[in-house]
Amino acid sequence: MKHPYFSFPPAWMNVARRARGHKAFQFMLLFMLFAISPSFGQALVESAMTSIKTWIIIILNVAFLIGIAIGIFKAAMKFFTGAPDKVEFMIGMVIAIALFGGFQFIVDDLAGFLGGDIMLDP
Repeated sequence: MKHPYFSFPPAWMNVARRARGHKAFQFMLLFMLFAISPSFGQALVESAMTSIKTWIIIILNVAFLIGIAIGIFKAAMKFFTGAPDKVEFMIGMVIAIALFGGFQFIVDDLAGFLGGDIMLDP
């Protein structure tokens, strides 16, 4: 009589042979292959971080542009009304635009140094 634990082929191989024809089992094996693979996990994390980084940069760009548009409108209104602080406000706007340009330059330079692009592909 054969011992049940040491028989060949093992009992789990019979289960695998019977389940081999099922699509669910094939998908489960494929998922396990990809889920265990470190490169697959790294690719998922890298794509998520790239997406988050891109959205943060887009939000900062839009916020800067909205702020600059509002500031230019306020500066024009100060010049039209003859407010006493119109020159100081205009200097502040020039500094804000310079900071925005510097931010863009630093981001583009950093992205080029790291070998990528900050925008998503269309």
